[in-house]
Amino acid sequence: MKVNRRELIRQALLLHGGLRLKSLLIGVPASFLSHRVMANTNAKFLIWSSSSRGDPINCNVPGTYGPDKSFIQHSDDPDFSTPHSFMLGGQTVEAAKCWSNLSQDILDNFHFIHHRTGANGHGEYLDVLKLLGGLKSSAGNGSEMVPSCVAQENSSSLSTIVDTPVVLDRDLVTSEGNVMPPLRPSVLKSLVGSGSLLEEQNIVDIRNQALDKLYRDLKTSGTKQQRAFLDNHALSLTQAKQISSNLSPLMTDIAGNSQEDTLVCAAAMIAAGVTAVPVLRLSCGGDNHADATLSGEVNAHNNFITRLNLLQAKLKEFNIADKTVFALSNVFGRTLKRNSRGGRDHNSRHCVTILFGANIKPGVSGDIIKGRRNGEAIPFNSMTGKAENPDITNADSLTSTAKTILKACDIDEDRINKRIPSGKIIKNVV
Repeated sequence: MKVNRRELIRQALLLHGGLRLKSLLIGVPASFLSHRVMANTNAKFLIWSSSSRGDPINCNVPGTYGPDKSFIQHSDDPDFSTPHSFMLGGQTVEAAKCWSNLSQDILDNFHFIHHRTGANGHGEYLDVLKLLGGLKSSAGNGSEMVPSCVAQENSSSLSTIVDTPVVLDRDLVTSEGNVMPPLRPSVLKSLVGSGSLLEEQNIVDIRNQALDKLYRDLKTSGTKQQRAFLDNHALSLTQAKQISSNLSPLMTDIAGNSQEDTLVCAAAMIAAGVTAVPVLRLSCGGDNHADATLSGEVNAHNNFITRLNLLQAKLKEFNIADKTVFALSNVFGRTLKRNSRGGRDHNSRHCVTILFGANIKPGVSGDIIKGRRNGEAIPFNSMTGKAENPDITNADSLTSTAKTILKACDIDEDRINKRIPSGKIIKNVV
């Protein structure tokens, strides 16, 4: 088993002709190795959570309670059946009690966006990550996924080791058409400490050869600024080996591959500058058609809030909270009216994306009406998030949500509009 795990690491690092491995060993961003990019901005890291299962996270948030929302059915659990009031950005909102248990420093930068994905099946998960074709590749043709787009745009600015997402769970993610191999927390933990990959002689040889060639290339065809960049970023062999020791204390709490482990691992990947976008999957109830009493939904929500608090604590411990945005957005939402088995079915007309962290204004954007699915998102205004004077249509609400995530990560608006031509940035959020 140990051999298989190490081989998986090798395969992941050796993607794209060894570029990722060279970047890891030398300590220079892959974007500099390939294109000599030396950008440095206020770009933010993104922790991306999504699920092909379609969680009922949309069913108990602000906007699902009140006299005009009597058509929405909640669990009989008193913490969910009765709305609980709390402050969000100077505004009193009502939701299931669990949301008020978020730490105050999360709530200070927490936003709910009501929108729709238009998808109604698990098999449409990859299409939703590509915004149903609405997210273009970096060259402006073809399609790309949201987490991969952010990694491509921000890797050079953040000087990350790889310019792709690091997938810490099982759901499929691609970047430039290449499948990103999932690297489970237990596998990544095996990379650090004594006997790590960085201590093997053949890996050291690859590092030395790559660094020597890079210096030769820059000596003959590089600029003074590029040579200075390399001098400032390139790791010595001793420093390269210290990557393991630097990561090791960040990952000591990882015991296996639980959702808590993936959160700690995601924070460690950011703190160590490995990737701009760790990808994981946090459950908030899952595929709950047959959740007769909605007890599974209740327990999953409470556990979800505990995990978000854990994540924030780790981000603060690693001193990266002000550099990181968290986003959760799923393939579809769940019906706000319970089915004949007591659970919830797929809902293409209402989904909720949650955001918190750097650059996020607290609040709620969008709303719900009864509609044809006993609960569907409505158009809203991009400046206020309210239903009055809507300029974000239902059709553009998915792309508008994604553009807002990119803006929160400090991607230039010209680039955002090139990558996602339709929709508007929701100014009520960023």
